[in-house]
Amino acid sequence: MGLLVLLAAAAGGGAGWSGVRAAENTGAAELSDIRGHWAERPITAMTEEGIIGGYPDGTFRPEGTVTRAQFLKLVVTAAAKGPLPDADGAVFGDVPAEHWAASYVSAALKEGIIAGGDAGSSLRPEEEVTRAEMAVLLARALKLKEEPEAAGYADTLALLEAGWIGAAARAGIVSGFEDGTFRPAAPATRAQAAVMIARMVEYLDTGTAGAGQAGKEDAPGDGTELLDPDSLSVGRLHGTDLFLGMPKKDVRSQYGAPLSRGASEGGYTLEYPRILKGRMVTLHFPYIFDELEEESVKAYSLELDLPRTGITGRLGEPESEGEDEAYGGYFLFYRFGMYEVFFHAPEQDSRTFTMKVIDKS
Repeated sequence: MGLLVLLAAAAGGGAGWSGVRAAENTGAAELSDIRGHWAERPITAMTEEGIIGGYPDGTFRPEGTVTRAQFLKLVVTAAAKGPLPDADGAVFGDVPAEHWAASYVSAALKEGIIAGGDAGSSLRPEEEVTRAEMAVLLARALKLKEEPEAAGYADTLALLEAGWIGAAARAGIVSGFEDGTFRPAAPATRAQAAVMIARMVEYLDTGTAGAGQAGKEDAPGDGTELLDPDSLSVGRLHGTDLFLGMPKKDVRSQYGAPLSRGASEGGYTLEYPRILKGRMVTLHFPYIFDELEEESVKAYSLELDLPRTGITGRLGEPESEGEDEAYGGYFLFYRFGMYEVFFHAPEQDSRTFTMKVIDKS
C-alpha cells in the first residue's frame, strides 16, 4: 500500500491519546515525565487544549511511539471545525464502520488528507507511523503544495514523499536533525507527534508555525520592522524570543530541531524556518568542545528585502561602508553597544541585503 493511502487517527482508541477537550484528559500539570523534556511546552499546550492527553498513571511517555490510527486522529481533531460524521460503511478493509477510528479515517478521506479507501484495500491502522508519513499527513491536511527542493535533507531527496516533506519543512511544521538528516523511516515518537500537532494548530491559527514569530498583518513585509535600534542594542531579533547568548538547549526547546546545518568560521550554523514568519534565520555557534550543550548563539543572520536606502532610512548612516575586500560585494557596518551589525549584498544598488548581528563581547 502506498504512503498516501495510509494512516488513521490518534486518540479515542489509543491509550494515552484522549479526544478533543475530553474531560478525562490527564492534565499537563499532572504529567510526571515531561518536566525538562525538550517538548515540554508543546505537550503542555496541546494537553491544555484537550487535543492530547497522558496515561492513567500520570505519565506521557514522550519517547513512546504512535500508531497510524492515533496520529491521523490527532491531525483530523486539530483541523476539525465541527463534529465528525459517522462513517458510512467500511472505509478500508481493516477499518470497518465499527472501528474506533472509522469516522476520523472517513473525514480524512473526504478532506484529501489520505487517498484510496475501499473494502479491498488496507490502512494498517495499528502500525507505527513514520516521520515521513507524519510529514505527508500534515502537509496534505494543511493543503500545502509539494516542494521537493525545500527540505534539503540528505536522506529524503530520492523519496517519493520528498515534496511533502519539503512543504512541511518550509512551513515550519516538521524539522530534521542536526546531522542534516530527516530519518524518514524512523517511527515518530509521542513527543514529536505532539510538537508537530502544536505547530499545525499554530499554522491554522496564524498562517505560520513556530513560537515567538514576528510579522503582524500590518508589518511592512520587507524586513523594515526588524531594524529596531532598541532590539539591536540588546542583541534580540525583534518580534521574537531569540537573543544573542541564548543557550543552544533553549533554542532547541523553543524552536525544535533546525532545518539544516552548515559550517562557518570557527564554528557552525543552524537554519531555522520557524523563528520568524516568512524568513529563514541562520544561527551561528562557536565550537566549545566537551560542552556542546553549553554553546550559545554568537550571531544570527537573515535576508531582508531592502535596498541601502531602506536600511539607512531606519538606522541612519552607517559607521562604515564600502566594497568587501574579503568576501566580495558591498557592506554597511553599524555598532549597537557590544553588538556589531553588518549588511551585505552583491553590490551597492542591490534590492536585497543580508543582515548579520554579532555578539563581540
